[in-house]
Amino acid sequence: MNIFKVAFALCFAFMCQQSLFADTVIKLRGDNLRYDPIFFDASDYTFMFGKNDLGESYKISGALSDAHFVPILNVKGDLLDGAAKIYEFKADSMSNKIMVIVNAANYAEVSLIRPDGSLVNSSQCFKLSSAVLCEFEKPQIGKWRIKLKGEGLCVVYVGGISPLSFIDFGFVELGGRAGHTGFFKIKGAPIAGKTYAVQAVLSNVMPDIRVEFYSKERKILSSFNMENVDNRLDRMVFFRSNVMVPSEEFFVHAFGKDKNGVEFERIYPHRVFPSAFSIVADARLDLPLGSDTVYTLKVINRGKEESGF
Repeated sequence: MNIFKVAFALCFAFMCQQSLFADTVIKLRGDNLRYDPIFFDASDYTFMFGKNDLGESYKISGALSDAHFVPILNVKGDLLDGAAKIYEFKADSMSNKIMVIVNAANYAEVSLIRPDGSLVNSSQCFKLSSAVLCEFEKPQIGKWRIKLKGEGLCVVYVGGISPLSFIDFGFVELGGRAGHTGFFKIKGAPIAGKTYAVQAVLSNVMPDIRVEFYSKERKILSSFNMENVDNRLDRMVFFRSNVMVPSEEFFVHAFGKDKNGVEFERIYPHRVFPSAFSIVADARLDLPLGSDTVYTLKVINRGKEESGF
């Protein structure tokens, strides 16, 4: 890996470190690979570009480092079989800018269709060796469609610049001392198959949302409404509900209406990895000095049948 590439990576990493998502990084693969691809890994949103795309890839870094950058759609590792596939996303009234990235090894056709049915002119996008990137200021409000035809694995990603963001999501439990109780995030990962209280925090939305948990194959694992429990600073809206934890890793997708009454959707930028096992310990046991002590732990598999150590 030459000095130019290392310097380029360090520069990008510095640009991204102030991002809303602090784990935005750039990875360079070794020169021994045929395409010497560059990976952008932004909170579970990974893109791959060829070495000849360095001159244009700064646009992604710049968008990710914006304090108001929000993820809207993430299709990761979908398999194209030559037939056309359509992916949809909603542009709300608070989206000041939309960025669409289609990243695939062997794609033949990418079409963007506005809510009014008109096609986006290809001159509004730019094509890299294995990707198409499009940006729209003040996008048309409504449901957009991305039509993709090709073969092999692909990534379809939509993000935007907007004050409407999915600020936080977590599994919580009631805690605190008397007179000062509240909901706090649980310690560790949620256990598959167990029911928890969950809390979501969004900004600039109406007090009524629906949330979906979906797998990396985009299968919906759970869908539920969340109750508005608190509003702060006329901007942060808190929601809470109870839900059973799926047995596999999942993404969190929120739907509702923005503060202007227009439908929106947002993805929480981090996957959730449930624990497949719970450990039940015996009662407290003294450990005498200098002698062997047997201590029993019960391990319960709450995940898939093939789960194991």
